[in-house]
Amino acid sequence: MTRRIAVMTADEDVPGMNAAIRGVARMALEQGWQVMGVCADDDGQVDSKFIDLTARTVEGISQWSGSLLESISSSEIESEGGSRIALRHFASAQIDALIIIGGAHAQASAAALDKTGFPVNTVVASMENDVAGFDTALGVDTGINAALDTIDRLKMSPFTDNATFIVEVVGRVCGYSALTTGILVGADAVIVPEVVVTPDQIALTLRGVYEQAGAHPLIIVAEGVTYNAHRLHNHFAKGEHTGHSAREALIAHVQRRAAPSAFDRMIGIKVGMSAVEALARGEHGRAFGWRRSEVSALPLADVVGKTRALDEDLMRLASLLSLADSSMAQTH
Repeated sequence: MTRRIAVMTADEDVPGMNAAIRGVARMALEQGWQVMGVCADDDGQVDSKFIDLTARTVEGISQWSGSLLESISSSEIESEGGSRIALRHFASAQIDALIIIGGAHAQASAAALDKTGFPVNTVVASMENDVAGFDTALGVDTGINAALDTIDRLKMSPFTDNATFIVEVVGRVCGYSALTTGILVGADAVIVPEVVVTPDQIALTLRGVYEQAGAHPLIIVAEGVTYNAHRLHNHFAKGEHTGHSAREALIAHVQRRAAPSAFDRMIGIKVGMSAVEALARGEHGRAFGWRRSEVSALPLADVVGKTRALDEDLMRLASLLSLADSSMAQTH
């Protein structure tokens, strides 16, 4: 019988994680359980120390960015030694079950622990929306809105030198956030990890934009691409390839530090509560996220080892909205 559960945040902090922690804690307390927060040691593994999460501890944390807890390294837990350390500490603290909040790597860690017989459910949290099977992950809405706000501010100041502006956003393995941001800000090209492009292809796009619009093109680049914002900036900085100079802005850190949006706070609470309710029913080994405008659960086996595919409809939309007819086609 479950009497004490733990909640853990894994890998990178994501806006909305605190809302999920609050949802987990409040629902667990409603079940009459004690709730412990998992801390990390100096190596990123599960520490022997835990934080007692009471109703008072989690009150008012939903608006905070990042995580109330120290994030655990998923790679450490996935290793055989890391799993043994975690399970030993859980046993010592009399933890009966675990909720892990995190992205694709966190799902793999959860599956590794759940296979040992230790009950684990997850809350899907990933700003780049790389977890397969769900429409959106915790943190995606905040990240995109933070990018829009920052880029809108950049565009409010006219570029007197008609420079190409290159903006790098979150997205190490998945281009969803970059693609969505590009559509909403009117980017002339979006560079995503799923599609390999060369500087020559990008230069062709930029020349097409200058010919048709005669003004500063905007390129959105996901941080995980081979030719990231810094490399593209160095390539185009002096204008030899396009006849115009280039400027760069790296805003992924702004996205990660943004206060969670109303949407992320709400789904964080709802998904966190649902993950605990499932444990109360004896259900574990499930990932909880947002799909079809409601909380949804999938077996961890259906999520682990899979990456969300690039949305072809978003790709077509981005191409249709581009200023230069050839711009999106050339870069994708």
